[in-house]
Amino acid sequence: MFTVTSNLRIGCEGIWSVSKDGVLRWLAGPVDRFRTPPMYPSFVSDGRLTAGYFTGRDSGFQIDIVSLDDQKRLARDVFFFAFKWSPRRAQLLALVARPGRKSLSLVVIEPEAEEVTTVAKSAGSSFAWLEDGDSIAYIAFENNQPSLWVAKADGTEARVLARGPVNRLAVSPDGRLIAFRRTADERGFRDQMWVVEVETGKLRRVPGPPLSEANGPDVWLDNETLVVHERRPGTGTQEHDAMRLDIDTGRRTLLAEDAVILGRSPDGSRLLAIREHRIGVNTRSEHEVIAVLTMRTDGTGERLLAVTDAEQGNIHGVPVFQPVVRELSIAKDLAPPPGDEQRCRAELSRFRDDVRRLTVG
Repeated sequence: MFTVTSNLRIGCEGIWSVSKDGVLRWLAGPVDRFRTPPMYPSFVSDGRLTAGYFTGRDSGFQIDIVSLDDQKRLARDVFFFAFKWSPRRAQLLALVARPGRKSLSLVVIEPEAEEVTTVAKSAGSSFAWLEDGDSIAYIAFENNQPSLWVAKADGTEARVLARGPVNRLAVSPDGRLIAFRRTADERGFRDQMWVVEVETGKLRRVPGPPLSEANGPDVWLDNETLVVHERRPGTGTQEHDAMRLDIDTGRRTLLAEDAVILGRSPDGSRLLAIREHRIGVNTRSEHEVIAVLTMRTDGTGERLLAVTDAEQGNIHGVPVFQPVVRELSIAKDLAPPPGDEQRCRAELSRFRDDVRRLTVG
């Protein structure tokens, strides 16, 4: 699942799906209440597809999250991409802007019951559900310092696991460990990786030199290994590579060059990634594109699924795996893309063929 919101030249903005066989399907564009293209596709735990639409209110950074099955609004005034669905039920963990407050609040939204529970009144941008779906991990500020917290989804039993300055948390697949970063220098360009046990609060620093500032998330491969993104010295490129990081030894090994790993498939067998390319170099049709691909967890078996134009920016909302097998239904009155679905599919397929030729050659 991915969005093409920057490809305004050919009128293909909207949400597209791609099957494991590479078949592209256009799903949704603007709806009546919102004139902007949809972005930030996400799935409820039962497989329902949702999209974010900019509201135009206040600072312009808020989106409303809409179910594409019935065009029902599930949440409003959520900050950009800052939301995550519970792995077990229709609950949304999200950052929202409160009137008159400069900071963002972390809340749990239950759309069906129309209930909103505030977990932290001043929260950072990093948060996650724990594996059980009943608890959450998040970064919140106390005395202007960001600290790592865990709590029940209703905001009770909140406790600090690590005091600041901390950033960029990631929860292990079994929910027992949380990896997070601490700034290693005053300029904030390098970080140390730390791990904390959720139950006991036991802290330990991952051995090895500091990590460089990264352009991708930290992702757990398994309960002992993280994927981090950093520039490798001596490679002659400014691109970040995906690196395995053993949390016990601190040993780093290359997983995938010039790739950003976004997450694991629901069964844990494959990774979802993106990679930037330039096609048509030295011609009038030169484009910067973003390739959407999967690979095995050992970095082999790359499969190119889709390519989208990035000339005007980036994919607004990273690609996501569908959590359960479910037919993707959308409201019947949603119009096709302005640029004609068949032509748009052909254009996106052409981008994909160009990238295939580059990588194979």
